[in-house]
Amino acid sequence: MKILHLLTSIHTGGAEKFCVDLCNAQAKLSSNEVYLCILDNLLGDKPLVNQIKKNVNLISLNKKGGYSLKIIFKLYKLLQDLKPDCIHINGRALIYSSIPIILTRI
Repeated sequence: MKILHLLTSIHTGGAEKFCVDLCNAQAKLSSNEVYLCILDNLLGDKPLVNQIKKNVNLISLNKKGGYSLKIIFKLYKLLQDLKPDCIHINGRALIYSSIPIILTRI
């Protein structure tokens, strides 16, 4: 199964920690391909990034501050390329991912 997790950022917080732990647990199963997509960039001190296991595919869309229509197009392209079976969304990532998910019928 191909699983895509979407997070707005990877700052140290409850939803972010939960998502990293969930990705790591799902990646232990050999039948799963797990992707963690962070909308923001990965620059700076991000302690949770170091906790992500090597078999979790980490993707960053490098969103700058504020809202961005470009991210909606990047997500649409990512969904077309990955074709995940399941998507898990946390936080404000829902704002950006709703239209691409509907258009790709995932």
